[in-house]
Amino acid sequence: MTETPTSETEFVFGLLERVGDPDAVADRLREIGNDLPDWEVILELASRHRLHSPLRRTLESVAVDHPRSIDETLDAQHRRNSIENLRHSRQLCDIIDLFESNDIEATPYKGPILAEAAYGSIGDRSFGDLDLLVAPDDVRSAAELLERHGYERTNFSDIPVETLVNGTVFRWGKEFRFVDRDGGLPVELRFGFIGGRRSDHSIFADLLDRRTPTDLAGRTVPALSPEDRALLLLVHGTKHGWRQLSWVYDVALVLAGEREIDWEAVTTRARQYHWLNAVLYGVSVVTELTGLSVPDPVRSELESSRLCSVGARRTVAMLRADPMADLTFLEPITTAAFLNDNLRGSVTDAVNEVLAPRKADYQWLPLPPRFHRLYYLTRPCHLCVSTIKRIARR
Repeated sequence: MTETPTSETEFVFGLLERVGDPDAVADRLREIGNDLPDWEVILELASRHRLHSPLRRTLESVAVDHPRSIDETLDAQHRRNSIENLRHSRQLCDIIDLFESNDIEATPYKGPILAEAAYGSIGDRSFGDLDLLVAPDDVRSAAELLERHGYERTNFSDIPVETLVNGTVFRWGKEFRFVDRDGGLPVELRFGFIGGRRSDHSIFADLLDRRTPTDLAGRTVPALSPEDRALLLLVHGTKHGWRQLSWVYDVALVLAGEREIDWEAVTTRARQYHWLNAVLYGVSVVTELTGLSVPDPVRSELESSRLCSVGARRTVAMLRADPMADLTFLEPITTAAFLNDNLRGSVTDAVNEVLAPRKADYQWLPLPPRFHRLYYLTRPCHLCVSTIKRIARR
């Protein structure tokens, strides 16, 4: 049986619905405000899903009765974001310059680039790291360059980069993470993708060929084309089960600017990379939560995919039932079910989600690279020990 949502939950989901039709939801938001909701709960929900900016925009544009302290909190958050994000944008530009001067092509995505492109203001989207796409052939040089300039690798830090890039046994995110010893934002270098069945080298070559210049912090930097940005945002959200509403809001803003995106090109590229299900599922989740119209090229594909439609409705139902719930368990499910367009890929990813070694297995029993294949034997033991400990704690 579906639980009736609280007024606080309804208000937060109304922030998403405003992207689709601001006027239609305004009356309901005012009604909730007049009924004296718990504004601390609304603020907590907005914080949990990184929706400070949509909440602030809504309270500015819709005459909702609310405590002045909420405005003060959101305004202070926005000022901090604006100042910090400008500083982090300069950090990103410095990294791009560093790579360019060493003949390494790196493409920023999400973070400040997405804030400018989708939100129109760098202070309106919070981000916790700087993401760059680096081709597999360049990632070793890029990682070594960052380490020489004060960054420290945090994932698998004592395993050589080339060992992880070429033929690694580990199931991981195909990215290297770094922290800045000088206090800047962490940096992530992505050199590959999960799911799909197209060479990462080919995908990166395509993304580089289609890059477009964009403005950031007073200068021009190379960025993903609008179609590639939409594609990767949808793939990213699907990989993580759409468990954070800010990801939904990001794509909703992209969808709302539909005229700027060739959705026929998005579906063509998704099919080419075997990510069509990821796109269909993602668009279905976003439109279910926002009321936005499905773009015509996507609608024709979605009508023939019952799996994506049903999966999206189930995901939305779980989000609405308890937006504070830990839904990380969705990630292996959506990875196996929606990040591939064929049964073989889905089965492979499903098996890997269970059997492929993880960073936790390496931390449990560090082995030198030449013995890494033994993790396929030690992982079941690690899982058994972890399960026994979990049962004992209960």
